[in-house]
Amino acid sequence: MIVVVDDCSPKEFELPDYECTLIRNKVNSGPANARNQGVNELIKQGVDLIFLTDSDCIPSNDWIESGKKKISQILSVIYCQEIQNLMDDALQVDTMKLMVL
Repeated sequence: MIVVVDDCSPKEFELPDYECTLIRNKVNSGPANARNQGVNELIKQGVDLIFLTDSDCIPSNDWIESGKKKISQILSVIYCQEIQNLMDDALQVDTMKLMVL
């Protein structure tokens, strides 16, 4: 599921042919509010894993699969409450970027 929040962008754009939800703001409310709108819409639709990006980012083709793999690798670490001792700094930074809400 994809949600696009147009925070009153001055640029015209078209969405790809696949299904996604478009939220268009009439007034620019800033990136934090736009992200929160997208996250709230996804939560309302029952999504349990959310990846965020921005209009000036081009994620790699395997971005979501790679993120899901990293998250699944640390879930058992989080579960046993050893995350700080078992994760190296690079993996922790990558994971935090993926889990920002």
